[in-house]
Amino acid sequence: MARTSQSLSYKDIVGSIRKGDIAPVYILMGVEEYFIDSIVKLLEERVVESADKDFNTFIFYGADADIETVANTSRQYPLMSERQLVILKEAQTLDRAKTQLEKLSPYIENPVQTTVLVIAFKGDELSASSRVIKAAGKGGGIVFQSARVKENNIGPYVKDYCEAAGVRIDSQAIAMLSELQGTELKKIFSEIDKIIVAGKGAIRNITRDHVCHYTGVNKEYNNFELTSALAVKNYAKAMEIVEFFSKNPRQNSPMKSISLLFSFYSKLVIAGCLKDKSDTAIMTALNARSEYSIREIKAAMKFYSLRQSVACISLIRDFDCQSKGIGSMRNEFDLFRELMFKLVSI
Repeated sequence: MARTSQSLSYKDIVGSIRKGDIAPVYILMGVEEYFIDSIVKLLEERVVESADKDFNTFIFYGADADIETVANTSRQYPLMSERQLVILKEAQTLDRAKTQLEKLSPYIENPVQTTVLVIAFKGDELSASSRVIKAAGKGGGIVFQSARVKENNIGPYVKDYCEAAGVRIDSQAIAMLSELQGTELKKIFSEIDKIIVAGKGAIRNITRDHVCHYTGVNKEYNNFELTSALAVKNYAKAMEIVEFFSKNPRQNSPMKSISLLFSFYSKLVIAGCLKDKSDTAIMTALNARSEYSIREIKAAMKFYSLRQSVACISLIRDFDCQSKGIGSMRNEFDLFRELMFKLVSI
């Protein structure tokens, strides 16, 4: 059977390649491009020795590739080398891509053991019932589904990436990058690279201030400052931030703020339900890595009871519905201003 992502994670595959346990075929597919690109890059580094790459590494790009040529190249034997590497990048850009890839099924089912064939298919997945995936199962290939990382699991990947780059990053900086770029690791890591390069080696620990400075986010008026203001029911500061947002609605839509506010009050509910409200207990319950990362939750617990925190979540849900035209046709910033008042007055 093919070793799928259900049995082999990204780390499993990378670990196997580094140990020299390399499969004859890799089908890498899915929406998270970072994992696909990283595996492809590692295979480029490890499969063929540097001195032999010119003669034994073949890279095709989907839009210009001919599937028959890819298959025939894969059937060749390496020239004075233990293995050859054949990579089909951007396979999703092939004309009628999924149909074209089926033509590789006979080869994938019975691959040449001195060839490593890699198919990088981004943004979508091939059906488990397709001939090419079934062929990988019979031929000892690896099929990896590169799914988007869930928001609450991004931290370890970002920390590992920064550690490999020789820097550290705090939880607030990770949260801000996640808010700016979503959960797409490739975009988050691109921003981290920009910060490292711009810092010219002087930055050893990336903070929220660094993210603000190098990504153009206003240091005083952003969703994290809004959360900080609401945590202590500072209505004046919250409204000041909302008014700033309203002057540039395309970049500061309330809908971008809501997910962060929902996450904050959800954590506040979890903390409020704990019998043991020590820092250690709260950190454990919220999967936080430091006392610094729970400081706003601790501050908010002095201003919101458990009942009030639950009510805040209900208010946020009401806003979400009304801003989408359910039960209200009011401007979303008018609704957002009203939400600020309700959250601090509850």
